[in-house]
Amino acid sequence: MHQKKYVSEILKRFNMIDCNPVTVPVEGNLKLEFSENEASVDATLFRQLVGCLRFICHSRPEISYGVGLVSRFLAQPKQSHLAAARREG
Repeated sequence: MHQKKYVSEILKRFNMIDCNPVTVPVEGNLKLEFSENEASVDATLFRQLVGCLRFICHSRPEISYGVGLVSRFLAQPKQSHLAAARREG
């Protein structure tokens, strides 16, 4: 089962078309926590991104751990949670 077209549409939708590929889906020793002091992000956008990633997990099980990690913060996502979902820096 290939989802190349779906993945490319998701990359366009979330402005990640020019992102760099990585070999490891989750940074080592990544600890995500809820912090009141951190900036909030659009919860709807975050939920849409995580939902798309969950669907991709069916054909790419290596991302399941990372998707599960960011899924814990669907109620009140913060900037660090979005960065982890997008695998930014």
